[in-house]
Amino acid sequence: MSDVSLSTKGPARRMKLLREIGLSLLMAGALIARAERGLGQQVDSAASAQELIRTGDLWLGAGNLDAAERCYRQALRLDEAAIPAWRGLGRIEARRQRWDEAAEWFSKIEEAVPLDPEAHYYLGIRDRESGKYKGIVLRQLDFRSAEKHFRKVIEYDSLFQDVWYQMALLERYREHYLRAVELAYRQILLKPGLLEPRVGIFRLFDLYVQYADSAEVFQELQQDRFGWYAQFFQAEKLRRLGHLDSARVTFENLLNREPEASSTAIHLRLARIAFEKGENPQGEAMYWSAIESIRNPVDAELAFQDVKYILTDEEYERWTRCVLLGQKKAFFAQIWASRSPFPGSTENPRLAEHYRRLIFAEKWYRQDEPHRPFHTLDLMAGNLPRVFGLNEEFHQKGLVYIRWGKPDDKSLFSGQGYPSYESWVYRKTTTQPQIIVHFANPEDASPSDWRISRIPPPEVVWDMGLESWDVRYHHYVAASSEVEQLSLANELERDLQESNRRLLTEERMTFPDTIQLLPAYFYWSSFKGENGGIDLNFYYGVAFADAFSSKEPFGVRRFFESGVAIYDTLWNQLARRLRRFPLEKSKETLGALATDAQTFHLEPGIYRLTFFVRDEGRKRIGSWRLLDTLRAFPPGTLSLSDLTLAVEVSPALPLAPGRFRRYGVVVAPNPSRAFSLRRPIFMYFEIYGLSLDEQGVARCRVSYTLEPLQKKRTGLLGLFGPRTGAVTITSEFEPQGSDSPMYTALDASQFTDGPLQLRVEVTDLRNGRTARKSILMHLVKS
Repeated sequence: MSDVSLSTKGPARRMKLLREIGLSLLMAGALIARAERGLGQQVDSAASAQELIRTGDLWLGAGNLDAAERCYRQALRLDEAAIPAWRGLGRIEARRQRWDEAAEWFSKIEEAVPLDPEAHYYLGIRDRESGKYKGIVLRQLDFRSAEKHFRKVIEYDSLFQDVWYQMALLERYREHYLRAVELAYRQILLKPGLLEPRVGIFRLFDLYVQYADSAEVFQELQQDRFGWYAQFFQAEKLRRLGHLDSARVTFENLLNREPEASSTAIHLRLARIAFEKGENPQGEAMYWSAIESIRNPVDAELAFQDVKYILTDEEYERWTRCVLLGQKKAFFAQIWASRSPFPGSTENPRLAEHYRRLIFAEKWYRQDEPHRPFHTLDLMAGNLPRVFGLNEEFHQKGLVYIRWGKPDDKSLFSGQGYPSYESWVYRKTTTQPQIIVHFANPEDASPSDWRISRIPPPEVVWDMGLESWDVRYHHYVAASSEVEQLSLANELERDLQESNRRLLTEERMTFPDTIQLLPAYFYWSSFKGENGGIDLNFYYGVAFADAFSSKEPFGVRRFFESGVAIYDTLWNQLARRLRRFPLEKSKETLGALATDAQTFHLEPGIYRLTFFVRDEGRKRIGSWRLLDTLRAFPPGTLSLSDLTLAVEVSPALPLAPGRFRRYGVVVAPNPSRAFSLRRPIFMYFEIYGLSLDEQGVARCRVSYTLEPLQKKRTGLLGLFGPRTGAVTITSEFEPQGSDSPMYTALDASQFTDGPLQLRVEVTDLRNGRTARKSILMHLVKS
């Protein structure tokens, strides 16, 4: 295989190499076109075939398998005995993991060149991969053939590719786990630069410590023949036996004493221990220490192994495009920020919940024998997610559990003449419909081979009592005819398809019982900033009445934490500000709102804007997050800032926490946007782009319209009393300059309580241009 590297020799060398590749590809295209058109020119077939093969090698090195295949096949039309073309086609089929097709080409090479190491290498892989799904006798025949091929490679060239690691995988399928570890470790010593063996050895050790006798594991790993891996997996065995404190001490000792050990791998295990002990803050700290300690592709891949089960196809594609370590570290921050119910917070319950589910699946849902191909694609409405095929550790109950957590109810069936069935239900919530999933364990499968299944037979459904989950299951069981039963089965199957799609592509967030909702208020306004930028003001608050329970006495003091964070569309954090503040319950504050305001300077664009506030003592938390587009204020164009509703606006108002100053005016925002009918509604905004006369003076008309969104009548049965419609107030101004602040107080006493919309319209009286903004608020009686 021709490897094309563009990472060395400097920019000039890279550009030269790119030009050479481009010229080669153009020449190959011309050769293919000429050969296919059958022009009557005298072509040197050997020379043409060699050019096509070289170009195919370039395409293969660049990852374009289809283009490479066309080159190799065209070369064979010109020279059917071109072994390099056979080799190229074999490599392509191996890349596609079509082992039988790959073996056809490498068998031809073996016949022509009996000692060719690459031919034996791929024939060994074919026999191993083919044999792992067969019955005992045929499996052993294939495994013996695979071993013969691998040994021939080693005899000819013991450093050929990763042949020792391929032998290790063969021993893994034979369930000779210690032998598999020994071969993988030898591969690492011989060629430490290979990525797959250095990641794969963790899986092989995992199988060994899982299934070998504890005394044997500790005896073998106390010998000095596996480097730092031995101490690491001694600690891992202790963790799995439930000796969490002893495992933690062993991992920490390894972290401090062995500089060659992977800090990432150790911190990830320390995170699991902390999460399993319920120490969520420590677990999160360990997890992010693991991500920060990533120093090579192996570390990054080990971190990826823990999150691969929950990724979307788009996220997995993004991961495959991450090349630099900095990009890979950022990837983990992105996926957890996107899943956090409280982005910007110092805690992420979704991360803790993921590891809690992962640990549970590790104990109860393992499937370590080779996973058979998932043939029942019709169980889903659409294709399987790409990450489905990355799973080697869990059966399908485990995958669903990691994504969705503990089901609300489940039912198990085990009887003669049927597969074993287990059905789960996730009850309907405000954000999802009820979801039912059936798993089956076929009689000819291993006890751990649980697969997503079709609807069980009627007699099994009856025995499992599934009619209490959905009345249609009762009708299915009690159908008066086969036709009716088949119709109901088809209807249930259609629902199952959609449920299965959601189960394998979406996630469900669940909260610990200790976390409760804390009501909070939050919104923002954008203003014109410097140099074409935007000043984004956030306003948020907590009502004292919500912060304290009615049973708590006056004088109680509690600390709260709030935070505002801004992300780009990929969840890269751009800014975050945290604030810790005390609140005290008193007669004076009981009806008040504790507020804060923050200003961020941003460029126009699309942002994810997030906010949270939490009660540190009672585990209550509230949050908001929205995707919003911040548009520029073009020079010379009439436009308005967002509208800010306030409890007071005045140049004489002191600047204090929860307030901001612009153009010399101090604004005290009202994050709740709720106003008493007895008090005025203060409002602040800015006008940009007014046209000026020769003296630099603008002229504009400003209209304020208040319109209730609920039309109410008062009096007996609502038949009498006023029906208040929209009210508009208009004023004209002559601001000094094209940009001008505006603030006013509006009287809403003529309205009744309920939602109210405020619309502002500004007209430039010098050119007739108009700009508008609106905002919603709520009027209350008190």
